[in-house]
Amino acid sequence: MRIFLCILFTAYCMAVSPLKAQSDADKLKKKLKAHYLMGDPVNEDGVFIARLKKTNLCGMYQCIDGKTIQCLIPPLFDSIDFFQFNGLVTGVRLNGKVGLYLSAWTNDSAYLAVPCLYDAYKLIRVHKKMDDGFSEYTAEMTYVAVKKNGLWAWIDYTTGELKTEFKYDLTKEKMPYPKF
Repeated sequence: MRIFLCILFTAYCMAVSPLKAQSDADKLKKKLKAHYLMGDPVNEDGVFIARLKKTNLCGMYQCIDGKTIQCLIPPLFDSIDFFQFNGLVTGVRLNGKVGLYLSAWTNDSAYLAVPCLYDAYKLIRVHKKMDDGFSEYTAEMTYVAVKKNGLWAWIDYTTGELKTEFKYDLTKEKMPYPKF
């Protein structure tokens, strides 16, 4: 049964990953001089993470045609999370700390907006009622909380500005939604 599940999982990964053919993946590894590539199994958009041999650091790339590689996040991090579908931001880690990198797909440009200073992060999506003067509507807002020394605070993920103090212990209480 285990062997069957492993075969099934391998077939699934090859079916959903844009790096379908092993030969394509090998060519990309060689071109980037990478230890390994890991394709995004969820978004199916040709995005992958590569750990480079020279620096042993990870970068995020996109290759749609099997040849042209676009760098989405430079290889400056120990690890990188994949962007969620239509994600605004993702986590990057360096020396045991996490920071936040903005997505070029949903922002004007991609950049490290929050330096790698925190122990963890959480993306929280909230539906808020909005009024633009013409009509009321519901919009999905993304907020980010960061953890340091066991406590959580709200942060503006586009600027890195802390919006609250580190005062919430999520093992004992819930964080109130921010007002920014």
